Amino acid sequence: MLKKHFAALVLLLGILGAPATAIGDALTERGIDPSAIELMVSELSTDLSYTRFAEIEVNTESEIYKDRLLIEFDPSTPAGIDLVLRFEDAAPTTASPRRFRSVLENRMRLQHQIRTLQIGYDPDTVAVESTNGDKAVIRFRYTPFALPQDIAWMRFLQGRIWVDGDRVERILLELDDGRAFLHDGTRVTDYTMDVRFSRAANGTDVIQDTVNTIVARDLFLGVVPGGGRFVTTTRSTAISYTDADGNDVTPRAAAIPAGVDLGAFDTPVRVNIDRTFPIWGRQARAAGYEFPKPFGISLMYTDLSTMLDFTSFEINGERALIEAIFDPNGSGIDIDTNMPQIRVDWFPVPFLNLMALFGELDARGDLKIRTTGLGQLVGLPDVIDAKIDIDSFVYGGGATLGAGWRNYFASVTGTAMTTVTEDAGTESTAYTITPQVGYYFPRHRLRLMVGAEWLKLENEMVGNISLPDGDDLDFRIGLEHEEWSARAGLYKQFGNNMELTLTGTYGDTRKGVTAMLGYRF
Repeated sequence: MLKKHFAALVLLLGILGAPATAIGDALTERGIDPSAIELMVSELSTDLSYTRFAEIEVNTESEIYKDRLLIEFDPSTPAGIDLVLRFEDAAPTTASPRRFRSVLENRMRLQHQIRTLQIGYDPDTVAVESTNGDKAVIRFRYTPFALPQDIAWMRFLQGRIWVDGDRVERILLELDDGRAFLHDGTRVTDYTMDVRFSRAANGTDVIQDTVNTIVARDLFLGVVPGGGRFVTTTRSTAISYTDADGNDVTPRAAAIPAGVDLGAFDTPVRVNIDRTFPIWGRQARAAGYEFPKPFGISLMYTDLSTMLDFTSFEINGERALIEAIFDPNGSGIDIDTNMPQIRVDWFPVPFLNLMALFGELDARGDLKIRTTGLGQLVGLPDVIDAKIDIDSFVYGGGATLGAGWRNYFASVTGTAMTTVTEDAGTESTAYTITPQVGYYFPRHRLRLMVGAEWLKLENEMVGNISLPDGDDLDFRIGLEHEEWSARAGLYKQFGNNMELTLTGTYGDTRKGVTAMLGYRF
């Protein structure tokens, strides 16, 4: 049975999971600094230290769970930002609550990253809904371009801001009717975030109270038995705010809720809000760049047709005699390859991705060897045709360098892949360099790419075949192929973890497609 601690799910989508935006003229005309809006919904964006009290209730199909905690935030300690969660009860002992604590920390870490982003509004969506003297209600939506993959679902939210003169009183975010999105192992079908504001003693507008409601189904988060439906409601209120000089600037409206004993919250969880990788990630986000999560694992499948021309034949060190019978001119092999692979990758820095790949190669070869007049004289046909199976193991690695400007991006990828064919006793390494450019469609979380691929194969196939009489046959075959081919593809993000890449290659001597489904974390 789940412990009530797992109710902290709301914080993976809600109380600290929705960044704010700058709205523009409709607010600036009223004397409200648009940049101040960025400090509102995203609590970690404030420069004030604070303590908040939160009550969380999770309703599953069979039970109700409740939890209470304090959120303590200090943006300016000697060691940097400090974020502590203090739970009312002891640390969890079952798998599900432990999973929730981990997810909660991840959401807090993301919220810290959001501090450095310039998340903006879509100016085409800003409209004054109603006015009454100094009071107004203004509609807005987030611009898809400004939303990183972790919070891309926020483009489905309709926002409303209530203002009175130069003060923001309330922000309400609601999920579009009929819309659903995947997030952190759940499928969310309804989402609302209602935020009320107060003005601190130093004149800063701060979050006073929040109510966040999420309706979702547990797909693979693993906290609701059987992947059931649940409804999470979180209510939070500010207890105190302190400025950088240690002065108490708590709004008059703030107070410790009745019946809450602050001394009972003695189970601290300090959130490590900075991930080690990518190095310089915070600085890159501050400069406006977006990049994937640092680690990924993918399933790849390649279907490739390659045409190789033979340039020489040599058996047991004898070339002249062999080529007097078998003519390399016009001989070659067409190989149809199916290659499933596993790819793991890592971003040590924002502009560099390192990868390792391994898998199997299942190929069917259409071999064609022309014979000379001497060969035909001894009874060989003009052309020897044969079908051969090639089963190999492949492994290798590579790196990608990338950069972007606005919606445009460019990258260059280099790989080295080694193919080991035990039956033929061969081992060869292929090298590729793939430069490409592309355009990003933020509304659809879609990238289109075009470029080229340079493929360098070893110019000889060397192997050994054991004959029935016990002797070995050592062979060496010269190879030739067209090195360059065109390349095009697309990359699509799903939710905040999944990605799909489809690419196609077309050239004089090779044609193929590759599909890759990946999970980033």
